[in-house]
Amino acid sequence: MTGIATGLQTLDEHTSGWQPGEVIAFCGDAGVGKTTLLTSLVKQITVDRGIPTLFFAIECGTKQVVDRLLANYCSISYQWLIRNKVPMEQFEDFNKSLVELKAAPLYIEQTSFSIDDIQDQIIYAVKHYGIKIVFIDYIQLILTNPDAKEIVTPPELMRLLVQGFKRMAKYYKITIVLSSQQDTGTAGLKDVLSGEHKDKCVDIPDEGSILDDVDQAFLLLRPDYYGITTDLMGNDLHKKAFLKSAKMRSCPPLSIRLNYEPEYARFLEEDPLC
Repeated sequence: MTGIATGLQTLDEHTSGWQPGEVIAFCGDAGVGKTTLLTSLVKQITVDRGIPTLFFAIECGTKQVVDRLLANYCSISYQWLIRNKVPMEQFEDFNKSLVELKAAPLYIEQTSFSIDDIQDQIIYAVKHYGIKIVFIDYIQLILTNPDAKEIVTPPELMRLLVQGFKRMAKYYKITIVLSSQQDTGTAGLKDVLSGEHKDKCVDIPDEGSILDDVDQAFLLLRPDYYGITTDLMGNDLHKKAFLKSAKMRSCPPLSIRLNYEPEYARFLEEDPLC
């Protein structure tokens, strides 16, 4: 493994981990589980492997990120954590896990929403904390310069943001992971469920605004989110998910099967490679 292991064995086997200088994008509809996917990756990368990480919690804030990590790490109900009601019989294990989680080299930022602030925070974290990977959830919520004289359309703006992050990733030798809210509908889901076109990347609407300058991009698909509960063979698809590659610079297209466990706020790979 030459890069950062993600904990997704299929991805790590094909890429040897995420490399310094790479920008990765995870796309999907609102509410499909992008934040939960990112925190699942943070648990593997930062908590389990101790890799210094900066997480921009632009969408949900620090508490929701920490609650997701605790639910995942402790296998404790995410709803209990939201309500601050941990059962007494699990309190001792919860406190132990909380101490372990606090020791992880994770730095969460929830006040920097402008592109200038985000860039400054990344530079500071690289120099003072030695961070190796940055998560940004999600790119469309980044505030840009309201005083700019030139009018920039949303696709052009997204492209400029990604290009800026690509330059930072290469210069500071870090990996930057973005989530992106895309109105994809069921794009790619039919191919995934039928098993067709495994050797092709899925098309994402308006992909040019995000995908031109990233190194890897994935579409998160959760069939039951779209009301699809069985596949073509009648197999149950409740709490199943797929990561379908939309762009891969370094390896062939991938389709990764996941189990979705909302009670523990996590995604886990279903059939990792041996």
